[in-house]
Amino acid sequence: MATGQSSFFEPPVPASALKHPDLRIQQVLCDAMEPTYRRGRDYVMVLPVDRYQYPSIYVIELCGEPIIRRVERRLDGRYEIMTDRKEYSNHFLTHQEFNDCVLGIVVADIKVRDERMIREVTQ
Repeated sequence: MATGQSSFFEPPVPASALKHPDLRIQQVLCDAMEPTYRRGRDYVMVLPVDRYQYPSIYVIELCGEPIIRRVERRLDGRYEIMTDRKEYSNHFLTHQEFNDCVLGIVVADIKVRDERMIREVTQ
């Protein structure tokens, strides 16, 4: 679907699709998207893109760091870069600025439920 939403009538994505080599796991590194994503605790699955697809959550590079933000295109053609926390201000980018800094679009959330067990199995 072009809108980025799942359809009730479509078959579910097979688990094997999540191992596709184009998909990447990105750790959430800052608290700007809390409570949606917990800094250092949650991860997202990202599909690399080089342009805006639809209103969604993207990984963009700002100040040399990958950050996760909500992005929506405004009627004036600018892109609003938004956080989930009121303590942080939103930013606006032009079409070209957004295309220059976008790294990918979030296609799945990964909420870690048992850090201890993950640590044990990976040691």
